[in-house]
Amino acid sequence: RILYSDRWSFNLSDFASIDRLGGPHSVACNNRIVMMEDTGYSKVRAYSLDDLKSDLQNRKETIKYTEFNTTSRPHRTAYDEKTAAFYVITQDNDFYKFTDNGKNITQVIKKKLRE
Repeated sequence: RILYSDRWSFNLSDFASIDRLGGPHSVACNNRIVMMEDTGYSKVRAYSLDDLKSDLQNRKETIKYTEFNTTSRPHRTAYDEKTAAFYVITQDNDFYKFTDNGKNITQVIKKKLRE
């Protein structure tokens, strides 16, 4: 489960949650997308910040997201401003690069770092 809010607070009622994730390890974001691992299911999820902000007000049961399969369990997600890309590494040293064109997020690279 990942808790999120649009402001800092000690009051849990100010937070919403993203549930049904298989043990996420990290969260990364740019100014439009939040990306996280769904480790137990060998997937990565990408959420729109606008959808997450809307959910804080409406508390919907499900939030729309884009899902990408990985060949093994993803363990770290990061965003790099210089390359404007998200990077994911898995337990088997598979390396993924995702880009956001302002409308869609796309997997552009998948390669093995080492055997």
